[in-house]
Amino acid sequence: MRTLEEIENEFTMNGTHKIWMISYEEYKTYNMEFPKSRSRIIYDIPCCSCGKLFKRNVKSLKRSKKYSDFLFCSSKCSSAVICKTDEWRNTNSIAQLKIQGTKEQKEKNRQGVLRSRQNEENYIKWITGVRKNAQSEVWRENLSKALKRRWKNPVERDKMLNNGRFYTAIHGDFFQNLVGK
Repeated sequence: MRTLEEIENEFTMNGTHKIWMISYEEYKTYNMEFPKSRSRIIYDIPCCSCGKLFKRNVKSLKRSKKYSDFLFCSSKCSSAVICKTDEWRNTNSIAQLKIQGTKEQKEKNRQGVLRSRQNEENYIKWITGVRKNAQSEVWRENLSKALKRRWKNPVERDKMLNNGRFYTAIHGDFFQNLVGK
């Protein structure tokens, strides 16, 4: 591993800007010494989710204090890890409840649904997909697990019971198709 002085002396020029390439091991050793700079590129950082090696600048690595122990190569990988934590789910659930509960948002959602139903071809395509999906045993098992998990969460349970949204999204047509077969 290079010393801090060797790192500072080895740079490449990109136009008028100096760019320093630093390995992840060097960064972990000297991270307090490096200023927040876009011109210091850290390479061979292992992704916490998929293990892929990637590179970032020092400034973007020092950005998040809450998840500073986690380093991800993409937003897909970060979502796969962070969005599965109970803390994130509860916080997001409360935030979504506040946002989706406003009169403006409810009207916006209603107008969007009405627009999507105006085109008969789109509606038939949508309803056919929902019916086909509802007949899948795997889908039903996954839905059952998800609802049981949500029911145990007090915030989710409140949302399902008090907002009248527990069964409102289920159309009687679906039950007829499931029961009839």
